[in-house]
Amino acid sequence: MEPFTSGFPSFCIFPAMNSQELVSRVISSLSERDRVMSELFKDDRIRANTQKFVLANGGLSDDVETVLCDAIVNLVKNCYKPGFEIHSTVENYLFGVTKNLWFRTIRKRKPTSDLDKVPERSEDDDPELLLIEVERKQNLEAILQQIDDKCRQVLTNVGKGHENAGHSQSTQLQFS
Repeated sequence: MEPFTSGFPSFCIFPAMNSQELVSRVISSLSERDRVMSELFKDDRIRANTQKFVLANGGLSDDVETVLCDAIVNLVKNCYKPGFEIHSTVENYLFGVTKNLWFRTIRKRKPTSDLDKVPERSEDDDPELLLIEVERKQNLEAILQQIDDKCRQVLTNVGKGHENAGHSQSTQLQFS
């Protein structure tokens, strides 16, 4: 897959500038901050790394733009924090921020992607079958009310599948 090209030359804008110089530029003035943000956004290597990572991990082209913008904004915000330092290249720092932002995005999206995993309704969930089952139970209860106690007890035990086997031995029914 070819990296996204924005029409700008493919080179890193910040090879000679160390990370602390970038931080100094950002906090020096608003116009310089905006210029740095624009340069970062137009940098083809940073964009290509972001695009390759996001697309390889289930993202779309729109996601690439969003994550790249958010990573740059995150960098700029951090530049204003006292004692902030970047201990790598700007490109590597932004790639780390990009990865964290993208993984956070994936975690937020995960619940909606689980909709594909919703099991189909079983026959037990069919309202008609449930209604038929209720009617059968009602009919059985009506019939059981019409027979004598001993027959009812035998049928009830058989219907329960002899759950109480110990009780069935002590309750011996005598037929005459």
